[in-house]
Amino acid sequence: MNTREFLKQGIILINKQTGRTSHDEVAIIKHALRHAGVQVKVGHSGTLDPKVTGLLVVGIGAGTRLLEYMLHSEKRYIGELVFHEDVPRKQLDEVIEIFTGKIDQLPPRKSSVKRQVRTREVYGMKVLSFDEKRRTALLECAVERGTYIRKLFHDMGEHLGVRAHMGELHRTHVGPFSEDDGMITSDEFKKMVSYSMSWNPLVKRKAVKKIKRVLLPIGSAVPMFGKVILQPGVEKYIASGSNVFRPGVFSVPEDMKRGDIVGVYTQNGELVVMGYAAVSTKEHSTQEKGVTIETHKVLI
Repeated sequence: MNTREFLKQGIILINKQTGRTSHDEVAIIKHALRHAGVQVKVGHSGTLDPKVTGLLVVGIGAGTRLLEYMLHSEKRYIGELVFHEDVPRKQLDEVIEIFTGKIDQLPPRKSSVKRQVRTREVYGMKVLSFDEKRRTALLECAVERGTYIRKLFHDMGEHLGVRAHMGELHRTHVGPFSEDDGMITSDEFKKMVSYSMSWNPLVKRKAVKKIKRVLLPIGSAVPMFGKVILQPGVEKYIASGSNVFRPGVFSVPEDMKRGDIVGVYTQNGELVVMGYAAVSTKEHSTQEKGVTIETHKVLI
């Protein structure tokens, strides 16, 4: 496989830099690929404000078609909560308990969504450090998609009657991915791609090796969904968008239910389709013909 071929799809974990928008980061990656002669779509799984740093999941080629499935995923942040007046640790713990669980949020004026109250869930908040003298706390927050951490911290201060704002914010997790899984900057990726086009075989080989290490398979974005395995050779029949029929299925998840989102894989582990289960596992066991999986996204 030549350099252009393996650059055509995948998932890359970008360490977003402060001062850049998510769009800026994607533009750098897209420019690098075009320089290598690769014309494919590039997208990201969730916008980060220019001042926010951390994990930005970027899809390349077929990887972009999986980003919508990650929108349902939990996100985690480490954020600095700054109080405008003195707050004892006991009151901090109390307000954290109050704002854990289902909360109502009014998106900020500068947000890209309609400004109306929405219900979101804060799965948990953990105090990593607390400096009563400096009136700051460092919190790890696990939240539902679409939760505004800046607004969350503001509302916590309002509840305490002391006012508060968000200082620095860093995203550490998006769905199945963590910053510990090997983030790189978009500038580093751009440099790798440039070197992979070098006429020097040693430089080229080293760069390609690095790219293969950071460019993850598209299936890595959806491990949370059940796996349906195809019979050998069936993938060529569903590449045009056809549903998956019973004779072409080798195995299904043990606890599959009707309507479940599933990934459909070849026996070599290549993700070829995302779809919805038309039958349960029990129904599949007695099924002789008919549709097993309704195709939603073709990835080959």
